[in-house]
Amino acid sequence: MKWYDFHEGRVGVGHAWTADEVRRVVEEAFERLDALLPSPGTEVVIKPNLNNDLPALVGNCADLRVLQALLEVLADRGHDRITIADGSNVGMERRNIDTFGRLRVDRLAQRFGARTVDLNRTEGRDVALETGITSVAREILDAPFLVAVPKLKTHAEAGLSMATKLWVGAVVAQRKRDVHADLLRNLPT
Repeated sequence: MKWYDFHEGRVGVGHAWTADEVRRVVEEAFERLDALLPSPGTEVVIKPNLNNDLPALVGNCADLRVLQALLEVLADRGHDRITIADGSNVGMERRNIDTFGRLRVDRLAQRFGARTVDLNRTEGRDVALETGITSVAREILDAPFLVAVPKLKTHAEAGLSMATKLWVGAVVAQRKRDVHADLLRNLPT
């Protein structure tokens, strides 16, 4: 795994194709970041990008192999209070489509005793944007320890959005439109 230190943080890049390789990369990341990790018993919230019900191979959502490796490594380190939380895009929310079920994230979570939370169906708290106010899920704002699992993406309004749009999924339901009013100004860089 190759690490890059930036002014505001650290990014690790690992190459992995198989489930075993993904697990190895996740373990390496946890070893490198060990001092930052919470003690067992602390609730861990995993925030993947589950934008819609299309699998990772078509470029839309976090890879289940990554989520499985995270759950395995956290379990190995004694963590037993784990939540996987996301809110799919406005079209999925409007049609009441169960992304957790369609992508089988609910079954994966169940195997590890983790719970899932649809952030489109939860209580939010007002958060200021550059262009107004939106509502961000309390589960994200109040998470004792948050693990972000972004998906590198492109976007019509932003060109290469990289992983910044991960946080749109933390905005409650149709309020995601508030962020999209001006993606470049409303999403942190």
